[in-house]
Amino acid sequence: MRRHSEGKIAYIAAPIVITVLAAGIAYIGTKEPLRYASDVVSMVVEKGAVVTGFENETDAQDALKGRKSEGTIALSDIPKPVAGSVYGCIENKETGLEAPLYFGDTEEILDKGAGQYMASALPGQAGTTLVSAHNLTYFKELEQLKEGDKIELTTGYGEFVYQVKQIAIEDRSKEDACLLEEKTEQLVLYTCYPFELTGKETKERYFVYCEKISGPTIEE
Repeated sequence: MRRHSEGKIAYIAAPIVITVLAAGIAYIGTKEPLRYASDVVSMVVEKGAVVTGFENETDAQDALKGRKSEGTIALSDIPKPVAGSVYGCIENKETGLEAPLYFGDTEEILDKGAGQYMASALPGQAGTTLVSAHNLTYFKELEQLKEGDKIELTTGYGEFVYQVKQIAIEDRSKEDACLLEEKTEQLVLYTCYPFELTGKETKERYFVYCEKISGPTIEE
C-alpha cells in the first residue's frame, strides 16, 4: 500500500516539477541581454546604459539624467568603474552587435561581455579606449563591420558615437597594434582571428579602429 501511495505522489508531483522548470527556463529566455545585475551592487540599466558605484537607485537615476552626449565633464564628477563591474554597453544596430561593457578584461569578464583594458583611457578621455571580447560570442559581429559604420558606446556619464576608420588583422604578439600610446580620443575593438576558431587556436587578432565623432570630453 505504501509503495502504491508513493507512486501516486510521484505521478502527481512530476507534472508540477516540469511546469516549474519550464517556467524558469521561459523567464531566463525573456530576460534582456544587457541586464547583468547579479554581480554588480546597486546598478541601474536604462536604455542599455549601466551605472555602478552608487549607494541607492535614486542616486543612480539622478546620474543617468545628467548623462551627456556633448560638452565637457569633470573627471571628478565621474564615478570610476570598479574592476570587474559593468559600466556601459557597445552597440551597432546594423550587425546586431550588442555587448555589456565591463571594466577589466579577465577571462571571467570576457565570458560575460566585452572588457576594457583598465590601463587604457575611459571613453571621453584623451587616448585609446581598448576593448576586447570573444570572437565566437559578443564580438562575432565584428567580422561584418565595414569602414564608415557607426559604433555606439553608452556609459552612465555619456553617450558616445564612433566611426570605423580602419580594419586590420595583426599577429597576436604585435603589441603596438593596440595604439595605447596615442593621445587622440579613439576606440579600438579587437578579438581573436579567424572567427571560426577559439582563442587558443588562433595566432592573429582582428582589430577595428574607430574615431570619435560625438560625445562629451572628460577634463582632467
